[in-house]
Amino acid sequence: MRRFYVSPRTLWVIISVILLAGSVLTILTPDYELLSIGYELAVVTFMCGMINIWIAVEHWDTMCGSQLLLADGLVTMFISTFLVILEMTSVNLFPITFGMWEIFSGLFKIAESGRLRSHKIHGWHRFLAVGIIEVVSGILILPKEIDDVIGMHGKVAAVLFLQFIGTLFRIVICKHIIVGINEEMTEA
Repeated sequence: MRRFYVSPRTLWVIISVILLAGSVLTILTPDYELLSIGYELAVVTFMCGMINIWIAVEHWDTMCGSQLLLADGLVTMFISTFLVILEMTSVNLFPITFGMWEIFSGLFKIAESGRLRSHKIHGWHRFLAVGIIEVVSGILILPKEIDDVIGMHGKVAAVLFLQFIGTLFRIVICKHIIVGINEEMTEA
């Protein structure tokens, strides 16, 4: 009996659409209403984390960086749980939560770029660049003074958009980071 198979590229396309939709929703939501979309943001992060965990587990032995993708997925799942709790407390913690997610995700991408480089996989420099940008932006959005410039909703939208960009890079190099992906895609 054939097992149901969805390619990692397809799943990352789904994640990218979800992240872009979350970014647009957040930028269209004024700061004072950010708390009202807390569950939607939790769903966005939950789905992204869950899909990344699924891909990492499914391709544990065949994917370069599967351990880092699993760690990123677990952190993302934690963020989604935290967002549900935050919705009941304070909107001021949203940017801090997303900033911490951005920092951790950036560190995972930097580490993953090193693995990609050591395996001579083209595109490793994109992961390094996005990882550095994520770490720097995660640090920059933490101070309260940035709220006056772009607002809390702008901070959260920026994080979701940078996550979207990182996922696009993952889509581009998908066939290189997973051993046997070309054979799996032709069978599916």
